[in-house]
Amino acid sequence: MAVTGDTGNGTTVAFSSTTISGHVFQELGGGEATLGKVEASALGTSGDANYIPHDLRENADISGALIFSQDNGLPSLGTVETLTITFPKLVATNTAATLAGTGWISRTGPPTSIANNTLMAIPFSWTWDGDTGPTFTAET
Repeated sequence: MAVTGDTGNGTTVAFSSTTISGHVFQELGGGEATLGKVEASALGTSGDANYIPHDLRENADISGALIFSQDNGLPSLGTVETLTITFPKLVATNTAATLAGTGWISRTGPPTSIANNTLMAIPFSWTWDGDTGPTFTAET
């Protein structure tokens, strides 16, 4: 069986209104969806507790780092807009996979590490608002 997959190289990130000019994404991660549980055990339950799934999923923040550019300001916090992450294509003629939804930049700041032989990077977090998405669309 052939192994398929790809690195994140070539991934693009676009915002519907915020411009992150001069700062380039170095890495992104997180964003997993979880569905919690409600204990549904009755007074007569014995052995193991019983659970049912929550009604609504929770979408974790996406976090990462932007390569710092001293001649640009830090990204603005709190502007509600659409984020679209476009993944590299496995097949050049296909339409790329995307992850998109509304939310806001919820964390940024000055470079977290300033050292020789190391790129300066600023922290970044995106919080999904749940109004639109996040929705993953597979490559086709």
